[in-house]
Amino acid sequence: MDSFEHGYFLDVEGIELMLRHDTVLVATSAVVRNVASHGVEDGPHPNVHRKAKEAVEHHVRFIGKAFKVGSVEEANSPTW
Repeated sequence: MDSFEHGYFLDVEGIELMLRHDTVLVATSAVVRNVASHGVEDGPHPNVHRKAKEAVEHHVRFIGKAFKVGSVEEANSPTW
C-alpha cells in the first residue's frame, strides 16, 4: 500500500507497518475537527460530537507518535 488516508484509528502496529512498507500518511482531519470544535448547537447529534472529539484526540496522539519515530512521511490533502 502506497498511502494511508486519514489515520484516525492509527495505532503502534499501524505505524510499524507503515514504516516497514514505506507507506505515506495522508492525515486529513478537517471535517472531523470541524464537527468536534463546533459542538451540538450547530447540528450534529451529541453522540456524533462526542465521537468526533474522541477521534480527534486519538488522531493527534498517534499522528504525533508516528512523526516522533522519524520515518513516517506525510502527504498533504485538501479536505473539502
